[in-house]
Amino acid sequence: LQWSRSKTEDSSFTSSVSYSIGNCLAMMYAFYGISLATQNFVNPSIDIIKASLISQLENRIKYVSQFDIITQSTLQFPERIRHHDAKIANLLFNKSSHKVAAILDLDTTMPGYFFSDLGDMIRSMAGKTDENHTTLQDIGIDEVAYDTIIKGYQSSLENHSTPEENKWIHWSGIWIIYMQCLRFITDYFSNDHYYRIEYPQQNWDRAWNQFYLLKALEKHLYQKFNFDPLNT
Repeated sequence: LQWSRSKTEDSSFTSSVSYSIGNCLAMMYAFYGISLATQNFVNPSIDIIKASLISQLENRIKYVSQFDIITQSTLQFPERIRHHDAKIANLLFNKSSHKVAAILDLDTTMPGYFFSDLGDMIRSMAGKTDENHTTLQDIGIDEVAYDTIIKGYQSSLENHSTPEENKWIHWSGIWIIYMQCLRFITDYFSNDHYYRIEYPQQNWDRAWNQFYLLKALEKHLYQKFNFDPLNT
């Protein structure tokens, strides 16, 4: 695994993480979008256990190439104002009605693509556990939650979404979970500079958590929608 992370602050906050697995191009994740990039890389040594996870992610490197289709097709996939950190932790709920009362963390709000907010909602709301859960066999997809998020998103944006966005809708969770797994790995190898940790291996454990969530989503999409992202 080769990695690099950069953080810059100007009139708008930008945080980017770039990756390279094997001889592949690096992938950069920004709050406002995703692109391929190359950076200055270092080569941390990794043990066999860590290499096994990295190998599994390398087998899914095709997910990265799908981004080109999105970013190069502006009519089918237009940029719109997005939150870009639409996880459940950034929502406040009314205790009585259980409805959303407020949306937090608006500093990342800027133009972006359809999958960003939807993917993060799937990642943080459709899993049976949260990202800090370490009993891997517990990790799975709540099918009702997943379907509810997809239907709610599509019904709210039915007058604005393009046919292509609806066609690619199930890629959202795949991309965001895959990237979040890479981000946790990157932070682990860069001495945990970005994500707060409570113990030394936590970001590595979070990466395994997200990989198991990714596999669970892949399985759910194939069984429920006959959609196989690994062979599409």
